[in-house]
Amino acid sequence: MSKQHVAIVIPVFGDLGFWGPRSLEAHRSTLDLIVPPDTEISSYISKGGSLYSARNLGASYYKGFADWLIFLDADDTLPNDYVVEMMKGEGDIRVPRVAYCRDGFVQSPVALTPLPLEQGNHIVIGAMIRANTFFDNNGFRDLPAYEDWDLWLRCYRRGAKIGYVPGAIYHADDSRPDSRNKIPVKMARQLIEIISSGKELCPTTQLSETAASDLQGTLFR
Repeated sequence: MSKQHVAIVIPVFGDLGFWGPRSLEAHRSTLDLIVPPDTEISSYISKGGSLYSARNLGASYYKGFADWLIFLDADDTLPNDYVVEMMKGEGDIRVPRVAYCRDGFVQSPVALTPLPLEQGNHIVIGAMIRANTFFDNNGFRDLPAYEDWDLWLRCYRRGAKIGYVPGAIYHADDSRPDSRNKIPVKMARQLIEIISSGKELCPTTQLSETAASDLQGTLFR
């Protein structure tokens, strides 16, 4: 039986002086992950001109190679049993609970209210998604916010199954006041209309066909 490969993409864009050290902290948390049986894990810090392009570029390195993708924001971390718990779950998109972190203190984990996806996003960015599901839906689109919700909803509308994994806890930083999701109300309403209606935008970043043998900056265990 071949091993399932879980690829963790840590996107970086903007001020590298600020985000570079944080991405290394996020990356260090992946080095302590417990590797489940019949599974291998790799992690990659991906730099791009924007958040969506950094995520898409990092994912493209694993096209045709990884079975699963996890997107770990540069200011977030994963506990060491995260992948173990995720591999116990079911579904094409596996949803963890979230523990918000502020000033080094990790709060009690919560499950985001599972409303219908058309009404709002209850799936954190660190959900684990089948690689084929991600690529079949062309990855992230260029949006100023909510691009993760947009991805989950497009996948769901095309038949992706959503499963909930309460044993997996994603550690999300909640200390920065300038979160991209804290945007003006008018812009938020426009984005919600675009995403919930499924309106088309400009074409998404093309995902490259980079072969697995060309991977650079990737750590395998």
